[in-house]
Order: sequence, then C-alpha cells, then structure tokens
Amino acid sequence: MLVGDVGPSHLRVAQPLRNRRVQPWFEGVVNPARQGGTIVRGTVGLRSGQLVPWRVISVMLALIVVVMIAAGVESTVSGSAPGPAMLAVPGFVTAFYALAWALTSWQARSESELLVGTLSEILGAVESSPADPSV
Repeated sequence: MLVGDVGPSHLRVAQPLRNRRVQPWFEGVVNPARQGGTIVRGTVGLRSGQLVPWRVISVMLALIVVVMIAAGVESTVSGSAPGPAMLAVPGFVTAFYALAWALTSWQARSESELLVGTLSEILGAVESSPADPSV
C-alpha cells in the first residue's frame, strides 16, 4: 500500500508512515512509451523538509564542538580544571552524532529500497495484466 498523489503525468508516492523516523518519497513523471505501455521515471529520497532538522542540528552541533574544543585548549594551556578531559567530550559528542547520522542514513536507504520494491511490484502487476479483461 502506498500513499500520495498520482496523476496522468506525475507520480508522488510513499509508504504510509509507521513507527519510523524517515519516509522516503518517489517523485516521478509518467510518459507513454514508443512501443506502447508507459514509462515511469523519477527519484527516491527524503524530501528537503525532512532534511532541514538534520541541517540545523549539524550546524548547532558544529558550533558547540568548536566552542568546547576552544574551552578545552584554553583550560589545558592555563592549567585549570578540567583540562584535557574537556577535550574528550567533543570527540564523544561527534561520535554519537556520526552514529545517529549513519543509522538514519541506513534506515533511509533501506526504506527507499523497500519503496522501490513495492512500486516495482505494483507496476509489474499492472504491466502483466491484460489490457482488455475480456481476452
């Protein structure tokens, strides 16, 4: 089952949003083929609106890490506490963010593959059905 918008010349569909954080969409055009039939061309991926929070978080996290590194260097050079321990925190923050980004990217890829598979099954079923039901 797919949700979205299908028209005579366009197609924008996704799988229903369940318990997941990402929802890739297929956005494409529908054109008649020269030999008969139909050609559907498009792209699968996250909508730009779904990427905005990740971009904002990335910029904010980058600023925080830079400030934490500067504070750690200043603390280490001046000999005050916490010193070198403060330099480890930006590394942990960056590693945690990189892991979250990798997991989200993996989920987006697997959901995209699932969407393409579902769309292929639907289009394959339509393609294999006879044009005239009385045949």
